[in-house]
Amino acid sequence: MIKKHLGITSLLSISFLLVTACGSNSTPSTDTATKTENAQPKEILLQGVDNPLFQDLLVKQFPQYHFTFYKASEKPSLQDLVAQGTPIDMVMESYGQFSSPGFALSLGLQYDMTDLVKKHNFDLSRFEQSPIQGIQQLGGLYGIPITLSPLVLYYNKDIFDKFGVAYPKNGMTWDQISELAKKFDQNVDGVQYVGFVTDVDHPWNSNQLSLPYVDPKTGNASVGTAD
Repeated sequence: MIKKHLGITSLLSISFLLVTACGSNSTPSTDTATKTENAQPKEILLQGVDNPLFQDLLVKQFPQYHFTFYKASEKPSLQDLVAQGTPIDMVMESYGQFSSPGFALSLGLQYDMTDLVKKHNFDLSRFEQSPIQGIQQLGGLYGIPITLSPLVLYYNKDIFDKFGVAYPKNGMTWDQISELAKKFDQNVDGVQYVGFVTDVDHPWNSNQLSLPYVDPKTGNASVGTAD
């Protein structure tokens, strides 16, 4: 068995977004129906909110609503709910997955909140701007960031010392990391060293030079298309 040792490892950068979807709750027009509706909690259906703490916060902060939570890790999935015609009001998912097949954008659940932000003078400057700009590049303000995990780079000092390579420095570019990682991609005494390891999903989907899985204008796949 060949053992593998890692030189540099990247911790995923995940930005979760609260994405408004096209829920189908209707508002009755008669006075009687309106009074009845006001007397009962309004139904809000959320998919992907798996954190019990966040669920409790929503329930306590908005007692006028009755929340139903569908976990991303359990059935029914988001696709199942759409197929069943379930009126989903909000979806919480990673920005890196937002445009992936089977997620909110590919299922047509996105809703542009740009006009709502203007109408209610909502201050977007309160948020980290990179996820805001990232979601807007998909065609509209489809979500608001609620958590952000910055990208962190780890490196194995023992392996750097073994190969006589200087440690990484702050402010390095991806090109510099790539060149540095090449120095470790080799087999020494039956041990395979790997220069750099990361989960490709989020760097692939979230960096400014990558195409989304689906073109938001045409609805067609951006990668691997055929004439």
